[in-house]
Amino acid sequence: EVIKYSKEKIVDLSGKTRLGLLGPILENANLFVGLDSGPSHIASAVGVSAVILFSGINDPAEWAPRGGNVSVVYPGRGENLSVVTPEEVCRAVDEVLEKQD
Repeated sequence: EVIKYSKEKIVDLSGKTRLGLLGPILENANLFVGLDSGPSHIASAVGVSAVILFSGINDPAEWAPRGGNVSVVYPGRGENLSVVTPEEVCRAVDEVLEKQD
């Protein structure tokens, strides 16, 4: 759904690469958008800007990747990501991309 709403060029690599290749691929990316998972931490580690979607199970204050340009979309404690709209994610993406300019 996010791809439909975005004004940016998006390449969806979900399930299309091995973990060992993810770091080198992300080093050439402008932005990473993904779930609270290992790839989000890899993105942050290689210095790529990121929008990370957290469910209400994990606390982003404790578990979010650290980095200068990491934005977290968090529906609130106990909530799941079904309450997050594509528009909310696109707003977070736009804000991160604006900081890059």
